[in-house]
Amino acid sequence: MRRALLLLLLVAACGPVRAADDRGDPIFTFTVDLRGEPLPEPEGELRAVFGWLSVGTGPWVSCYERTESFRECGLPSADDYETNLVLFDVPADPRFPSGLEIPFYDFPDSSELLEHDGAVLAFGGVALYDDRNLNRELDPMGVDGASSVDMLVAVSNVTSRRTLAIFQEGTKTHPLLTGLEALTSCSHPAAGYSVAEYEAGVGCEVGPDVSLLVTSADPVQIGLARCGGPIAGFRIDERAKRPPEQLPGNAVVECGAQNEIFVWLDRGSACDRYRRTRYALQSEGGVLFPWDLRDDPPDYWRCEVVRGS
Repeated sequence: MRRALLLLLLVAACGPVRAADDRGDPIFTFTVDLRGEPLPEPEGELRAVFGWLSVGTGPWVSCYERTESFRECGLPSADDYETNLVLFDVPADPRFPSGLEIPFYDFPDSSELLEHDGAVLAFGGVALYDDRNLNRELDPMGVDGASSVDMLVAVSNVTSRRTLAIFQEGTKTHPLLTGLEALTSCSHPAAGYSVAEYEAGVGCEVGPDVSLLVTSADPVQIGLARCGGPIAGFRIDERAKRPPEQLPGNAVVECGAQNEIFVWLDRGSACDRYRRTRYALQSEGGVLFPWDLRDDPPDYWRCEVVRGS
């Protein structure tokens, strides 16, 4: 669960971005390191999108502020607080692709930031893309889940070593940040901008000089990142559940591995496919999955069923 919480990241998503070129000297610069496979040669220009996911109030936030108890409040999830995503398009540093710098010329616009009782908190991440039409912005995804023109080539946090930018201000500390510090043993970040780096079993480092990490990723990871990631409620894999007897009319069923399916609800957004639930069948005498293969699966189960010898 700690790793899932540290995925809180967002990176790029569906929506407009604001350019940040040619604005004088920056007040803060994020250093970005590229990991993984080399990036492909761009058809246009390599650029970056930096996203802030602002966190507001909600049932879990109020509960943890009152009790500071995970036993009473549970672990936070995307449905437990308000969020708002703000994207900035920025140029790539000449050191690219081994690394780049993301300049910030001011603090995020207060009108775009949510708050909880005066506490402001936002998490940030970066994505790199091929600006194929040279319009200096990441074009929105189409309904088929793909960008209409541009191609994302790398995103934050798709490996076990994770980083995220943090922005906080106000007279109080946001309860979500307090809870994450308790879960990860990360130190408290300073007001303004900072970066946290975390790896399970290794430790956590927080400070203004910590580098953000981006990793070349496959199309599924790219799509998940564009939609906001787990903090916005988008997850690819879920713990196996018993298949329901019926599904809603807008349910889409995709075959998974042996005796498993993934189901998501089509609400008309390209991001819907990244909020899906895994259902699985159980072999005879097995205890892993909650369905006995001696029974027939539901009618909507169109994927192969392997019953064993």
